[in-house]
Amino acid sequence: MAGRQLWALAMWVALGLPAVGQTYDLAERYAQGYEVLVTSSSVVDSKVTGRGPKALEDAIARMSGGLSVTQTGQVRYRVREAVAGRPVQQEAVVLRGETRAPGAPASAQVSHSKIGGVPVLVRAPRGGAKLYRGKSGGQIDQAEAARWCDDLPAELLEGEDVSASRIGDSWTIKGDDLCQRLGLPEGSDGRIELTFEAVVEKEGKRLAQLKVAWTMSSAPAAGKAPLSGMKMDLRGYYFIDLETHLPYYLDLHGSSTMDLRVPDPGGAEATMSIESQLRFVWVYTLMAVGS
Repeated sequence: MAGRQLWALAMWVALGLPAVGQTYDLAERYAQGYEVLVTSSSVVDSKVTGRGPKALEDAIARMSGGLSVTQTGQVRYRVREAVAGRPVQQEAVVLRGETRAPGAPASAQVSHSKIGGVPVLVRAPRGGAKLYRGKSGGQIDQAEAARWCDDLPAELLEGEDVSASRIGDSWTIKGDDLCQRLGLPEGSDGRIELTFEAVVEKEGKRLAQLKVAWTMSSAPAAGKAPLSGMKMDLRGYYFIDLETHLPYYLDLHGSSTMDLRVPDPGGAEATMSIESQLRFVWVYTLMAVGS
């Protein structure tokens, strides 16, 4: 998520200064009634290689020069139910959702969220799949809801009181724990390393600056599923508000490789590899407190 700079970090760095502050009740991290506005942007620049039937090779040739996709969104979340400081049910409303792919066919160069303005209830049990439904109980496009309404919770340090930590402290999230926190499919594996580098100030807020190193991989999907392998490597920074204990800003960049199996009606199996450069940015704004 990039393309434009969302804001310039003008901050002083208190190197060597521990992150002192009041400890707090983790159950109040996401209190019922909290409203959080999440502004996001992403840029994915991809190049495609592969082999297979002529129709596929023609498509690969068209994309081999590179395809850039930019996605920007703004979603308002309201916590409906929280357990131990983690939102397990929230109401999401997409205020803005746009995808631009300049190199795509004309009809697909610009698209907008199909659920803009529609309240969506998101159920997110820890270790379980997220569920989406219309607030009134009506049907919604589940894939569309998942695409736009998955930015909260984005607690990489779930359950940790960073305000009681010191500069130099580090955390590692890996394996099954990482998959559960992020809702990754079975067969995935990964590792996130976070290091508390500094306390910085932005717009009058004291923030914990955490360096992020994130690697992920996926085993081949079972059966006839097209994914045969995936690797991702991201680096960046994660900022946590030391007063509200909520995410404030997340900025990641890196690369990924995705390998696909593409069945051919003639019986042969084609392969396709997508190599991408990635940039993701999320900005979190606490809007209101109260049920």
